[in-house]
Amino acid sequence: MSGFTADRLPGAAAWRYVYLFIQAGSTMLLYVGLAHILSAEAFAAAATAQGVLLIAQVVGDFGLSQAAVTALPARVAASRGGSERLLGGAALAFVVAAGAALVLALISVVFLPSSVFWPVVLVAPAAALMVFVAGADGLLRGAGEFRRPVVFVAASRLGGFLALPVAALTGSASAACGALSVGTLIGSIGPVRLVARRARGAEVRAARDFAHASVPLGVSQVLILLGSRVNTLILAAGTSVTAAAVFDAAWRLYHVGHYAVGSLATAIAPFAADAIGARRARVLARLTWRTLLVMALGGAVLGAAVLVWREPLGQLLFDELGLRAAKAVVPLIVVLPLTLCGLVALATLSASDVDRRIVLMGYAIGSVLNLGLVVYLAERHGAYGAALAAAVGLAVTNAILLVAHFRLVRRVSAPAPSSSGAAGAADSGD
Repeated sequence: MSGFTADRLPGAAAWRYVYLFIQAGSTMLLYVGLAHILSAEAFAAAATAQGVLLIAQVVGDFGLSQAAVTALPARVAASRGGSERLLGGAALAFVVAAGAALVLALISVVFLPSSVFWPVVLVAPAAALMVFVAGADGLLRGAGEFRRPVVFVAASRLGGFLALPVAALTGSASAACGALSVGTLIGSIGPVRLVARRARGAEVRAARDFAHASVPLGVSQVLILLGSRVNTLILAAGTSVTAAAVFDAAWRLYHVGHYAVGSLATAIAPFAADAIGARRARVLARLTWRTLLVMALGGAVLGAAVLVWREPLGQLLFDELGLRAAKAVVPLIVVLPLTLCGLVALATLSASDVDRRIVLMGYAIGSVLNLGLVVYLAERHGAYGAALAAAVGLAVTNAILLVAHFRLVRRVSAPAPSSSGAAGAADSGD
């Protein structure tokens, strides 16, 4: 019997919300804490190192953690056996990804000023450790376990706060980044052991097949990351650093909605994947329709609240940049219900080998639109123009994903062929 039954979904969603709250909240607290403790010059170096850490983690992971909660459950459900082989291959892929994240972080120092050499070198091990944490989260959720990932991420992020007292004692960005890696290592022992144990004796072929399934998701994640970073860089280079900071603040304000409502969409990912792999069409349709309704209504209510209270909220979070961020965030808030619904489509499409390519296509089209518009709009309207360009790109991307989602649900509902092509029609990946 499948472990992804309807009665487990509320608990999975609750644990997922806690996970995302810890993940996002700890990142913000560490960032703000270092900003208040270190000098402006030292903080700039530490902030640059944290940016490298984020990029190395995302590029190193390259969609594996997303595939672990979408493609993996679908394949396990469709295989009717061989789950240990599939899980072992996925774990081995995460071990390789952790090494890639470490190497990427270290290589980045070649392209950065010498003033951030040691902060980046010392923070680099944390990139690999965070891939292990994401890997343990994906493997456990992909197998139907939702509580232990929260324990793992809490321990890992709590360890990273060792950077704050070290920064206060030394005033050094290098020492703070080194302490971040040491603390993260101590807090990440559990997920490292879990992934390494699962990877022991795993088949290289199984790891390669799993990594191949994650490639469209990995490219999509890089496009998502570049979407916000490119707009920030264009503003900083062509308008002003202040305009770039305003856009970054607006982007963070927009993402409040994703953390507040979007946790449910990420929580249903393994449930939807299991239903797709086992061709339980009614379960899939009921699950996704209900979640889409929650996303649309929740996004509309939250978006309206942010629009009404955006100025005091912006000032509370971003001080003197708050009023400008409150204006820039408007286009992003308008598309919030659509982008939240797009998370549901992302969860289902990522489970299908055929439709996973549509995810990549959708994000590629949206990124191209954003890039084409931001050059024109940012020059004339600053941070607001950059936010408008991003909103157009997001709207087009998520419209494409939603159309593909409904086609996938309809296809799963069709009778399965009796021939050997049944697996392909189910899009299970096996």
